[in-house]
Amino acid sequence: MAASQERAQFLGFGVFEVDRTARELRKQGRRIRLQDQPFQVLSMLLDRAGTVVTREELRAELWPGSVYVDFDHGLNNAIARLREALGDNATSPQYIETLPRLGYRFIYPVREQQPAQTAPSALQTPETTQPPQHSAAGLSNPRWRRAAVMGAAAVVAALLIGLWLGQRPAPTPPAADPTSVEPSIAVLPFVSLSQNVEDEYFADGLSEELLNQLARIHGLRVAGRTSSFHFKGKAQPPAEIGRKLQVDHLLQGSVRRSGDRVRITAQLTDARSGDQLWSETFERDFKSIFAIEDEIALSVASTLQVQLAASDARQLRRSGTQDAEAYRLYLMGIAELRGHRGRQSVEDARSLFEQAIARDDGFAAAHAGLASYHFQGAAVSYLSPEEGARLGRAAAERAIALDPDGSEALRVMGDFEMWRYRFLGDSAAYRRADALFRRATEVDPSNAFAYFDHGRAIHWCEPKRALRLFERSVELDPLAEGGVGMAALAMSQLGMHEAAELRLEQLVARSGAARSAHGIASFESYLGRLDRAAAALLLPSPLSPRLVPKLLLRGIFMSLGDPATAAGVLQDAGNDPLTDALRTAALLSSEDRHAEAFEQLDRRRKEFPVSRLLDLPAARLALIAGQHERARMLLEQRLPDLANGAEPITAPRVLPALDLVLAWSQTGRTAEAGRLLDRVEAFLDGPDAPRLPMFTVQRARAHALAGETDLARQALERAYTEGFRLTCPLDLYPQPLLYVDCMDSDPAFAEVRRSGHFDEWLARIRADNRLQLEQLRSRLADRAASRPD
Repeated sequence: MAASQERAQFLGFGVFEVDRTARELRKQGRRIRLQDQPFQVLSMLLDRAGTVVTREELRAELWPGSVYVDFDHGLNNAIARLREALGDNATSPQYIETLPRLGYRFIYPVREQQPAQTAPSALQTPETTQPPQHSAAGLSNPRWRRAAVMGAAAVVAALLIGLWLGQRPAPTPPAADPTSVEPSIAVLPFVSLSQNVEDEYFADGLSEELLNQLARIHGLRVAGRTSSFHFKGKAQPPAEIGRKLQVDHLLQGSVRRSGDRVRITAQLTDARSGDQLWSETFERDFKSIFAIEDEIALSVASTLQVQLAASDARQLRRSGTQDAEAYRLYLMGIAELRGHRGRQSVEDARSLFEQAIARDDGFAAAHAGLASYHFQGAAVSYLSPEEGARLGRAAAERAIALDPDGSEALRVMGDFEMWRYRFLGDSAAYRRADALFRRATEVDPSNAFAYFDHGRAIHWCEPKRALRLFERSVELDPLAEGGVGMAALAMSQLGMHEAAELRLEQLVARSGAARSAHGIASFESYLGRLDRAAAALLLPSPLSPRLVPKLLLRGIFMSLGDPATAAGVLQDAGNDPLTDALRTAALLSSEDRHAEAFEQLDRRRKEFPVSRLLDLPAARLALIAGQHERARMLLEQRLPDLANGAEPITAPRVLPALDLVLAWSQTGRTAEAGRLLDRVEAFLDGPDAPRLPMFTVQRARAHALAGETDLARQALERAYTEGFRLTCPLDLYPQPLLYVDCMDSDPAFAEVRRSGHFDEWLARIRADNRLQLEQLRSRLADRAASRPD
C-alpha cells in the first residue's frame, strides 16, 4: 500500500479526502482551507502512514537551507494548522501522533481514492451535487437546501433553527475561487451614541464580546482585540485598516441605550472595496442582548459563507449568564480592565466584575475577569501581591469550576499556576500551567491573550517555544506591542540579537518607543547599551508607573556611576509596601550597609507570606552580610524543589541556585553544594542557556565557586567582550527576582577579587559606563531642546 500511495494522487482517510493534483483537503465533500506548507507535511505523512517521518526528513524535504529556528517554527506552525484543519488533538491524537524530539506518524488508516469519489467542484451547488456518503442526516433535509439558496436573512433563520434543534445546517456554496484562503475579519469598536460615559465602556465591551463570539467559529480568522481597538476614534479608509490588520472584512456599528431598550446597528464591509456586504439594526429590550449578539455572529458567518460546525453552535449558545444587567456590568468591566483611563480604570474593573458576580455568582466569565484583575496586581504591577495572589487564585478556581472549557478561565488559571512556579518554587505548577495554556488555545485558537501569556510564562525557561507563541499572538493581534516586544526578547535569549533589534526598530517605527520602553530597555541593557536603555525608560509614558521598570532604571544609573539619580528613581516609584521595602534596602546596600539592608528586608519579608517576594533578595543580602545560615534557610524554603533535586535547572533558577551553592558551601554542606553546582554548570554549558552576556557572568560565578579562578577570569573577559555592562543588579528583566545588590559586593567572586583581576575588570566597565553616561546626558539634552514649548 505504501508504494501505491506514493503514486496515488487521490487519498482518503475517515471523512477526509486529499487531492494532490489540486492540492486540496476536503471533508465530506467540502474544501478545507489549508495553506501549502501544512498540505505538503500532510502529503509526506500520508505517503508513509503508520511509520515515523522524522523532523530531519521533513526539514530536508520542505525546509532546505533554512536556519534551525525558522524550520522549528515553520514545522510546529504547520502541524498546528494541520491539526486544526483535521480537528485533531495532540494529547489524544486520532490522525497525527507526535514522537517528542523525533518526528510525527500518521496513525489513521489511509485508502486510495478514485477521482470520481472526490468532492464536487466549487462551482457546483448543493442542488446538483450528490451528498457524500458519510454526510450527517441533517444535511440531506431538503428544508436546509432551500434555505441555502434563498437570501441572507433566510440563511440566518435556518442557522438559528439549527442551533435550537441541535442540527447542523447544510453548507452554503463555497466561493468560486478554489485558491481562496479562509475569510478574515476585524471587529472595530462600536460607537456609543449615548452621552453617558458608562455606555461607551459598554459599547467597547460589546465589541470585544462580538470579537470573541466570531473567534469561536472555525474557519474564520479574527484580528485580535488590541489591534482592532487601535482604530477607535480614528477615521481611516477600510482598505488601510484591512491592510494594517491583514484582514479582508470589517465589522463595525453603533450602540444606543435608553432605559431598558437598546438599539444596535451592525454592518459588515469588504475592506478591499469598501462595499457593504450586510447591515442590520436591532432595537429590542436590553435583556435580548444575548440573542442580538448571536444573530450578528451568525449573520456574519452566513454572509462570509462560513459553515458552522456543531462545536461552533454550542460555543455561540454559551453566554455564561441569563442576567442582562450582570452581563452589562461584565462588558463594562472588560473594557475598563484594558486600562484606557490609567490605573483608575483598572480599579473600576474590579468593582464592575464584583457587581456582576453579586447578581449572578454562576457567571464564569465575570470570575475570570476578576481573576485577571487580581493577576495584574500580583505579578505585573506588584501593587497588591498578597491580596492579588490570594483572591485572584480563588476567582480563577471558581471560573474553572463553573466553566472547565472556558478559554479565558483556563488562561488566567494558567497565569496563577505559573505564579506558583515563579514565586513559590513549585516545579509541578509549571507543568500544570503549561497544560492549562495549551487547553486554552485548543478551546479558542484565536485567543491571542492566551498565546501571549503562555509565552510570557515560559520565555526564560523555553525561549524557542515562547518565540513561537509570541509570533502566533502577533499573527492574531498584529498591532499589539507586547507580543512583538516579547518576541524580540526571546530572540535575544537565543542569540538572535540583530533580528531582535530589527523587530524592536519596527515596533518603535509603528507605535513609538514609550509604550514599549520596558522591553526595549531590557534588550538594550542585556547587550550593555545602557545609555539607550535609560533613554527609553525616561520617555514620557502613557502607562502608569510600575515598580519593575523603576528597578531597572535604578540599576542602570547605579551601573553608570550616578547613585544620586538612581536613588531619585526609586523615590518616584510609589509608596506601596513592596516598593518601600526595596527602596530602603537598595539605599542601604548602595552605602555598603549590607547587614542593615538584610535586617530591614528580613523584617519586611514577613509582610509577604503568600507571595514571598522578598525571600530571594533577602537571601542575597544575607550572603553579602556573612549570614550564611540565614541565607541557606531562606533559599531552601523559597526553592524547595530545586534544593531537593526534583526541579531541573532552568535560566530563572541559575542565579538563586548559585546563591544556594554558596550558602551550602559556607555551612558545611559541601556534598550538596557540589552536586548542585554540577547541575548548574551542565545547564550553563548546554544548548538551553540564554545567549546573553549576563549568563556568561553566571558561568564565571560558577567557576569561581568551584575554585577555578583562571576559568572565572576568562569567562569574565568573554562577558566583557560580549558587551556586559549592567553590574547592578544582575537580574532577569522584565521578570526580575527583585535583587537590589551590586556586583562589586558579590561574595562568590572573593577569590577572583584577591588576585586583583576582578577589580581591574570592573574598572574597565566603569570607564566605559562613564562615557555612556555622558552620551545619555547629551541624548536627553537634545530631546529636551527638540521638545516644543
